[in-house]
Amino acid sequence: MPWLLSIMNKCKGYVIAFLGLIATIGVAMLYAFRKGGAAASAKYEKQNVEETKQVLKETQQSIGVRNEIDTSVEKLPDVGKESIENAPADSAAGQLRDGGWMRSDGGKG
Repeated sequence: MPWLLSIMNKCKGYVIAFLGLIATIGVAMLYAFRKGGAAASAKYEKQNVEETKQVLKETQQSIGVRNEIDTSVEKLPDVGKESIENAPADSAAGQLRDGGWMRSDGGKG
């Protein structure tokens, strides 16, 4: 079996070179993965901050509109309570009364 030992001695350099190449590629991929992950994380954080700012801006606008509506509603005049029985026939309440939409207790309750 000396021929096997001579083949192993000749191939030993190639095997070591191949394993060194695989290790170098693995280290390069690990470095790229970590660096890329950090860049992606920073990009994600920036996008998240922008979305949060947009939501906050929309919420503030919504609150402003709501305040305007509340102010407008408060300025409306108060109308006294009216019974459907006494409503004019051409009004919406009169149409409800005449159209059969009254409650069974006659609108008293």
